[in-house]
Amino acid sequence: MAGRAPTDSLNVASTPATGPIAQGAARPSLPPRGGVRLRTLVLIRWAAVAGQLFTAAVVHWGLNFTLPVLAVSGAIALSALLNLTVSLGRPASARIDDREATIFLAFDILQLAVLLYLTGGLINPFSLLLLAPVAIGATILSLTSNVALSLLTIISIGLLGLFHQPLPWRGPPPELPEIYQAGAWAGLTLTTLLVTLYGWRLAEEQRQMSAALAAAQGALEREQRMSALGALAAAAAHELGSPLSTIAVVAKEMLREVETDDPLREDVELLSAESDRCRAILARLSVDPTGDVSDAYTLVPLPALIEAAAQHSERDGIAITFKSGPVGEGVDALDGGLVGGRGLRRRARLFAGAARRTRHALHLDAPGRGRPHGIGCVHRQDAIGTNRGHRDFR
Repeated sequence: MAGRAPTDSLNVASTPATGPIAQGAARPSLPPRGGVRLRTLVLIRWAAVAGQLFTAAVVHWGLNFTLPVLAVSGAIALSALLNLTVSLGRPASARIDDREATIFLAFDILQLAVLLYLTGGLINPFSLLLLAPVAIGATILSLTSNVALSLLTIISIGLLGLFHQPLPWRGPPPELPEIYQAGAWAGLTLTTLLVTLYGWRLAEEQRQMSAALAAAQGALEREQRMSALGALAAAAAHELGSPLSTIAVVAKEMLREVETDDPLREDVELLSAESDRCRAILARLSVDPTGDVSDAYTLVPLPALIEAAAQHSERDGIAITFKSGPVGEGVDALDGGLVGGRGLRRRARLFAGAARRTRHALHLDAPGRGRPHGIGCVHRQDAIGTNRGHRDFR
């Protein structure tokens, strides 16, 4: 076939894909990170405040260690005040997003860093508590937020290794070797990275598994609904079978009694034909209730349709060519409507008849100006292209 390949298409019958996946059941995206309840973080902070107060009281009054009580109490009171403000300002059941949770945990890191600065820095045995906000963030925050919290923690660890107040002690505080302090800094830094990496990865895998499980449950529910719909369709087909049979019997009786020249003859024939059509539809519903009982169509290029219809009409000495008409202002697109198997066979018979009548060439002209519908057929007598006749058909 000669001619350009147009972008316009015709609809030809085909069998559609059925099932929950073919019906647009796309894979659900993963839920956003940071969707944690505010009450959870508030309770964790209250526990931290209570633990800090208890530790400071035991160290200062129980062990009689020298402790900057005013500064330590101020840092703890600031955390408690902020927690109280957040609790009163928003409902406890509210969920905070990734950004808010990151800010919440970043404050905890800075508050712990201040307390460690006042109480000996990295040689304080409670310096491991700096890893707590990082571990919490690894399970609820996005990768970007976790990286930000890890960098903040590592920077805080580095500053605490260089700048800090003396460790609370009875008398002069112990002087630990610098190599030990460097080892404490390296250990805390590496632990921060490992906790962030492994915690986030494990939480991410669990999150993906939960999303996959939710998708499987959704597909199962859709399949159950489809099964229920199929059973309902089969039941409806069974219930409608009896009255439809009665209508068909009455229509045939009327068809026998109505004369051929009676004006009602055409209406009775239509009633009988439609009852037979309804019976066929109900039969298909009973066999495959979930299937599509209507004609299904898919898009194919117009040249492919004509080539399929005209391929059996070719014979020696007859050249069949195709030309697409212009598409633009005032000209309809090349759309032949809904063409099923019968339509394709009808066009094949028309092409075969045109090929039998021509002697040298058959030129097929697609819709264009002056012929907005159908396909033009021009018989050519010789190679020069003298027109012998034209036929417009659909």
